[in-house]
Amino acid sequence: MVPLKTSYSFDLSSKKWRKLPKMHHCRMYHGAVALNGKVYVIGGKDDNDSMLDSIEVYNPESNKWQELPDPLDAPTMGLGVCAHQGQLWVIGGMVQNEGKTELVKKVRCYDPVAKEWKDNVPSLPFPRAFIAAIECSNRVYVMGGTSYADTDIYSDELNSLSEMLYYDETKKRWRKTTPMPEPCHFVGAATCGKSLFVLGGLTSFKREALDQVVVFSENSEQWHRCSSLPVNLCGFASVAVPKVIDGK
Repeated sequence: MVPLKTSYSFDLSSKKWRKLPKMHHCRMYHGAVALNGKVYVIGGKDDNDSMLDSIEVYNPESNKWQELPDPLDAPTMGLGVCAHQGQLWVIGGMVQNEGKTELVKKVRCYDPVAKEWKDNVPSLPFPRAFIAAIECSNRVYVMGGTSYADTDIYSDELNSLSEMLYYDETKKRWRKTTPMPEPCHFVGAATCGKSLFVLGGLTSFKREALDQVVVFSENSEQWHRCSSLPVNLCGFASVAVPKVIDGK
């Protein structure tokens, strides 16, 4: 992979891509999410092979990228991000500690109105990176990712996870629900109604990209397989869009 500054938008009516202004930093392994009509790009690794604490915000009205004055508390890549109740959630990821790469389990929430970070959500049960974090029916889910092969000793070996968690707002704790059919990380994820779609990804057990598409139903809390992707993919973004008929 190559870190890039480029960004594009897709017009659903004209079905055309439009080139946007470049970001301030080249990035890969970053997170991206839409919140309050703006696009936030968080962390990642730059073209100097350094992790970033930078957060950039794209405003469609001004057609400009702006550096957020309140960066992450540490340069982080492979983090999960989602928007929930008007806040930006940053979950897990990888950081550098005394020259060594470590996984983290911390959950950080940014309020763009108050312009402040909050630590009001408990950490994940154990560290993980390259997770899929997504909101569905006003609930935050964390799916898959990669973590230490032995979470007791935090070994250098990393394995893909099948575990799926959701945040219980009432009890203020993370809870397990039905795991994914196959351990994977670096997936694409999107929601449509009460269904969560997980597409492609990598698995440490086969050491190759996947073409699978699996769907989680909130109603039944069960997974089922969907039609496969046309090619094996990992490290991409997915989004659900409204149906467009005759350009409307």
